Amino acid sequence: MSSEERTKKKVSFDQIPLRQRESLEKQLPKENGCLGCLVWIIIIFVFYKILF
Repeated sequence: MSSEERTKKKVSFDQIPLRQRESLEKQLPKENGCLGCLVWIIIIFVFYKILF
């Protein structure tokens, strides 16, 4: 087993100290709020086309 394999250990997000967790959360990509709006617009458009 290589030294890299021995040092890699899966850690749950809850085990990370709060300060480091906040830093990691800032690095995560933000969800795009407009994407949800776009999905709703497409759904409404499709229903509109089906009904009329």
